[in-house]
Amino acid sequence: MAAEDALSAISERVVVCRKCPRLVRYRESVRARRAFAGQIYWRKPVPGFGDPMATVVVVGLAPAAHGGERTGRVFTGDESARFLYRSLFDAGLSNQPTSESADDGLVLLSCYITAAVKCAPPEDKPTPRSSGTAASTLTRSSGRFSARGPSSPWEGSPSVPWSAGRKGREPTRLAWPSPMEPRSGCRAFPRSTPATIPARGTPTPGP
Repeated sequence: MAAEDALSAISERVVVCRKCPRLVRYRESVRARRAFAGQIYWRKPVPGFGDPMATVVVVGLAPAAHGGERTGRVFTGDESARFLYRSLFDAGLSNQPTSESADDGLVLLSCYITAAVKCAPPEDKPTPRSSGTAASTLTRSSGRFSARGPSSPWEGSPSVPWSAGRKGREPTRLAWPSPMEPRSGCRAFPRSTPATIPARGTPTPGP
């Protein structure tokens, strides 16, 4: 329970954060799309979620204004969710292939999902300042897994400050910036190639 308690404490701090005025103004002013009329948007920083004992950690860039900022769960209710959760389900890392709302019954298995920046940025473009502000939270949460030596992929967004390779290339070892270097190393898989996520029953490659 120690890992779960630690991640819960981090999430509690995340959802009340107001350190970036630009992101606060944007997330609180986004107008609901017609397709979501009547829904109450989350409009807060979006914490990570998943299995506290994960061996797979997926790191995205930031929540979407009408995805995570609407539902309160990262990679939920938008186009990225359709790709990501189908791939995770096929790999045996989730109990269902869709993620539409925070109460839809989704359970991640040995997998944890988070974002480098916790709020949706204007035009999907975080500034260096907002990325730097959020970095300490990402470091604390990722450290909960690196201490156990994850031997599976971190899926990096091209805008996150490490290299995850390009479409069609072999998975490459992450170039981790200090102080986020994991104790036992990780491997990254290109986000744009679902074929690189292991199929159900396939052993996850080590570092």
